[in-house]
Amino acid sequence: MATYPSRHPKLTSFGIAVLLVVVLVLVFDWNWLRSPVARMVSAKTERTVALGHLNVRMAWPPVIELKDVHVGNIRGATPPQMITADEIDIAVNIRSLFGHDIVIPHVRLEKPDIHLLRLADGSKNWTFGKPGQPSQGSVKVLGLAVDHGNIEYADRMFDIDVNVQAATGPSPLGDSPQHRSLTTQLAFKGHYAKTPFDGTASTGDVLSLQDTGRPFALLTKFTLNKTQIGADGTITDLLKPSAIDAQLSVAGADMALLYPALPMALPSSPPYHFAGHFVMQGKTFSYNGFKGVIGKSDIAGEARFSSRSPRPYLEAKLRSNYLSLDDLGPLIGATPHHARVGEPPAEISPRADQAASSPTHKVLPQQAFKLDKLNAMDTNVALDVKKLNVPDASPLEDLHAVLKVDSGKLQLSPLKLGIAGGSIDANIMLDGSQNPIAVDASIDVSHAKLAELFPTVKIMRDSQGSVGAKIHVLGHGNSIADILGTSNGTAQLAMSGGTVSDLMMEVVGLDGVGIAKYLVAGDQQTPIRCAGASFKVNNGLASSEVIVFDTDNTRVDGGGNVDMKNEQFDILLTPRPKHRSILVLRVPVRVHGSFAKPGYSVKTGELAMRGGAAVALGMVNPLLALVPLIETGPGTNTDCAAVFRATASAVQGGKAK
Repeated sequence: MATYPSRHPKLTSFGIAVLLVVVLVLVFDWNWLRSPVARMVSAKTERTVALGHLNVRMAWPPVIELKDVHVGNIRGATPPQMITADEIDIAVNIRSLFGHDIVIPHVRLEKPDIHLLRLADGSKNWTFGKPGQPSQGSVKVLGLAVDHGNIEYADRMFDIDVNVQAATGPSPLGDSPQHRSLTTQLAFKGHYAKTPFDGTASTGDVLSLQDTGRPFALLTKFTLNKTQIGADGTITDLLKPSAIDAQLSVAGADMALLYPALPMALPSSPPYHFAGHFVMQGKTFSYNGFKGVIGKSDIAGEARFSSRSPRPYLEAKLRSNYLSLDDLGPLIGATPHHARVGEPPAEISPRADQAASSPTHKVLPQQAFKLDKLNAMDTNVALDVKKLNVPDASPLEDLHAVLKVDSGKLQLSPLKLGIAGGSIDANIMLDGSQNPIAVDASIDVSHAKLAELFPTVKIMRDSQGSVGAKIHVLGHGNSIADILGTSNGTAQLAMSGGTVSDLMMEVVGLDGVGIAKYLVAGDQQTPIRCAGASFKVNNGLASSEVIVFDTDNTRVDGGGNVDMKNEQFDILLTPRPKHRSILVLRVPVRVHGSFAKPGYSVKTGELAMRGGAAVALGMVNPLLALVPLIETGPGTNTDCAAVFRATASAVQGGKAK
C-alpha cells in the first residue's frame, strides 16, 4: 500500500498535539487539582475556601464546575461563611485571563446561600485580598442565574438591608406569552433609609449584572412604606442599572411617605394612584403619559427627574380636568376638609365673644413647612386645571400655576385662578434659604362678579357689578399662620357701578318699613355708586383706612381691624339711609369674633336710647312712640373720587364691564 508524505508536516504535528490536549482535558480528573486550587485561592483572597468537587467542561467559553463550595467571610463578620452553594458553574473568557480584568460571561448558582456586606467605611466583603491591599485587577461577572437560593445584602454606608429568595418556576405575577419566559422567581424583603419594603419579582434565566448593555425582562410588584409599586419592562445591568424601560404603577396613602427612600421631596397628599411609562437613562428618570388620581382629583402629564449636583431637579407638566382644592390642602399645611367632617361648620353667631375666647379653634394653616424638603430639590412644575372644586361653595373656577424652586427659594408665578367670572393673578415668593422663611406676596383680583362671589346668599343672586382688589404683603414664618401673623403691607378693594339688593340695604339700616315694603312687593335692585376698602397691615394687624359702600338709597361707613396673628377681627358698620322713613333703628352693627366663629352685635347704647325714648313717649301718646324711630335721611352721597383715590390700586379691577 502506497504512503504519501504530508505536504505540511509542522501543521500536522500541531494538530495532533491540539487533539492530544483536548483528549487529555476530556479524560483528565480535575479533582486532582481541587485541593491545590482551594489553597491557592485561599492565599490570594485571604479567605478560607473549600471545594468538594472540581471539573472543567469543554465548551466555548469553557465552564468551571464546582460543587459543595464554601467561601469564608471577612474577619469579624457574621455569618462566618460568605458563600455556600451546592453547585457553581463559571464560564470564563479565556482572552481575559491574559489581561488586567478577568471577565466571567455567566455564573450559575444552585442552592446558594450568599451574604454580601458593605461597611460604613466603604470596605466590601466581596473585595478579595489583604486588608488595605486589594487584589490587582478585577473580576467582572456579566450574567447570573440562581436556582433555589438565598441572598442577603447589608449596606451600612447607605442603610440598606435586603434578603432575596430565588426559585425556578412559572411567574405568579402574569401568564401572558411575554411573561411565560420569566422562569426565575424572586421574593425580597428589607429596608432602605429606614423605609421598609417587600415584594416579588419574575425574570428570565439570566440577569445582566454590569457593563453588558443587554436588557433583561423584569416583572415586579412590591410595597415601599405602605406604597404599592408595580413594574413591567426591562432593566439593563442589575448591579449598576444603566437603563430602565417599563410600565410603572404607584399607589399609596401619602406621597410624602416616599421620602427619603426616593430622593424627591414630595408633599403630603391624600390617597393616590398613578400609571405611566417610566424610562431611566443614566441619571435621568422620566415618567411619561401618566394618568392617575389624588384623592378625588384626576391628574395626568409628564415628569422628568435628574440626579445632579448640588441638588436634584424635577420638571413636570401636569393637567387636571377636575381638581379638588381639598386634595391640595396638605401642600400648604391646611387640614383636609374631609378630616374635619365631625367639626361643626363655622357660622355667623351673635355669641362671638364666647367663640373668641377659645384659642384652640384656628383657621389659618398651622403646620410648618419642612425646610429640609424645600432645600432638597430644585423644581419647575406647571399645573393646568380646567375645573377647580373648593369646599363650601367657593367661587373659584380654574387654575394655572407654575412652581419653581431654586436653591431653597420658591416662586409661584404665574398663579392664575378664575374667580366669580373674574380672575386672580398672584406672584408669591418664599425664601427657604432663610429660617424662618421670608415671604413676598402680591395678589390682584379683577372683575369678580358680585353675585357670583356669594353663590349661596339668595339675596345677592340678582346683584350686578365687578369687584377688584390688590394685596401686597411681606412676612416671615414657617407656616401660613406665622407668615400672615407677622405680615406688613397693604390691602385694597374697590367697586364702581353695578346694583345690589334694596332689601339687603334696608336690613343693614334696620329700616322696618323698608323691609316690610320689599317683603310684600318684592325685592328690587338699587344702583351702587361706589364701594371701597383700604387696610394697612403692620405686624399682622390690618387696620382700616377707609371702608364705604354707597348706593342711591343708603351709605354704609365702616372702620376696624383684622388681627391675623390671633385670628380675631372687629369691624363697626354704620348705615346712613338717604331717604325718610319710620320704624328705623339705624344703629351701628359690629361684626366681630374669631375667624373660626365670626359673630355680630348691634351697638346697644344707641339702640337702648332709641328704644327707651320710644317707650317713654309712648306713655304720653302712642303716636309719639314713633318719633325716635323716624329717619330723616341724613345720609349723603360719598365723595367717590376720594374713595377711588384711597383704593387706587384696586379700582381698575373693580370697574363694571
